[in-house]
Amino acid sequence: MCIRDRSIGSQTLTDIVKERKPKISCFGHAHDSRGIKQIGDTVFVNSNVFGSSFNKGEKILDPINILYNKKNKDIIVLGNHQEESA
Repeated sequence: MCIRDRSIGSQTLTDIVKERKPKISCFGHAHDSRGIKQIGDTVFVNSNVFGSSFNKGEKILDPINILYNKKNKDIIVLGNHQEESA
């Protein structure tokens, strides 16, 4: 997965997502790539709460909340989904 112009994570998982094309792919382990990006019909959400400051003992970030309306297939993101700067 690529959030900030570089590829991170499992290539196998990326291939599965590309093949199955889910509406949303949520994950949260990559500490330096918090954010949301749409590729094709899939919205990728890296909702980690530590950000790139994980090893610096800085504050935990607010969670990213997502609402999905199954009826009309709208995706709504609530809250700040950008990594906060130190």
